This record gives sequence, C-alpha cells and structure tokens, in this order.
Amino acid sequence: MKWVQYGAVALPLLMAMPLSAQAQVRLVEYQCEAGRSFRVEYAGDAAQVMRGADSVTLPSVVSASGARYSNGQITLFTKGNQAFIEENGEQTYRNCVGQAVSSSQSTSQRVTYQCRDGRSFSAHYLDDSVELVLDGRTLTLPQVVSGSGIRYSDGITTLASKGNEAFVEVNGTMVYRDCLAEAASTQPPARPIPGLW
Repeated sequence: MKWVQYGAVALPLLMAMPLSAQAQVRLVEYQCEAGRSFRVEYAGDAAQVMRGADSVTLPSVVSASGARYSNGQITLFTKGNQAFIEENGEQTYRNCVGQAVSSSQSTSQRVTYQCRDGRSFSAHYLDDSVELVLDGRTLTLPQVVSGSGIRYSDGITTLASKGNEAFVEVNGTMVYRDCLAEAASTQPPARPIPGLW
C-alpha cells in the first residue's frame, strides 16, 4: 500500500543510498515511527548520525544484507531507503524512511578533533569548504579532489579526513596526526520533514 503511494520515490532513494566504498558525501534525513527523526551524513566508509544536537560517527562494518555502521554501542542499519538504529542491542529508532537532502537544504557541521599527542583542532564543514581553527587562527580551505575520504586545501594547509579520523598538513609536513572526531553538532538543528508513513 505505502509502496504504491511512494513507489515513484522509493527507487530514486534506493539509488541515492550510500555505498561504503564511495567517498562522496551524502546527507539523508530519516523519518521514523512516533514522529522521531534523525539525519545521516554518509562519507566514505563512515556515517555521521545526527539526532537533534547529538552526533556520533559510526564506521562501516560487514553486513550480510544492506549496510551497517557501528561503534559497538550504537548501530545504524540501512537497506534501500529503510533504516533503524539500535543502542546497546535495543531499537531506539524504528521503521525509518529516508529522503536525500539536496545541497541547498544541507546544514553545516562543527567537529572537534582530539589528536593522540593531546592537541586538538576544530573544523566547521560547509557545503564546498571547511573553516579550520588551528592554534587560534581560522583558515577557510576549499574542498579538493580526494582519492579516499574528503580533503580540503588552499595549497599550503590541508585537512584530510575519512570517517572519524583526520590529519592536517602544512607545507607538506603533517602537523596534526592521529586525530579522532570527539564532538559534532549541526547548525541549525535538524527540522523534521513531513512524515512519509
């Protein structure tokens, strides 16, 4: 019944769903039962799940069917445009239907990276660039072609990230290495879309 109503939407959404091997960034908004919703930014082999002001990056893990992203506590399962989230083995978001968000609807994202040597930096990801805050300085770096993950560079400073890992190079020398995303938020907060059920 619902497949008949949304059949014209289901196939394009199925084709728009991420493959873990792709490095292109995609934003999908999911509407779930009980009026709940969340957004997922798929980039390379990771999914950043945004629930209100809460955000967590989940690496891709092997799945027999569909796609699965998990950090051991939180797991996102997707197949076509369907999804659900489990937290510690219990479904917290269920019967979710996804809709790709166009770049004109996308939101910016702020991420703080904590590096193994104790230093940190922050990145404010925009549609085609990033505002990188290093040592109290803010640099705007345009997005550039990357073989894997995502890369921003002005020719001097380069930020490269894949999943929840990142590093920064200045003049070809790695100055921030072994850095992990520790927090992220969306600006403005995600707004629900009309229910698809």
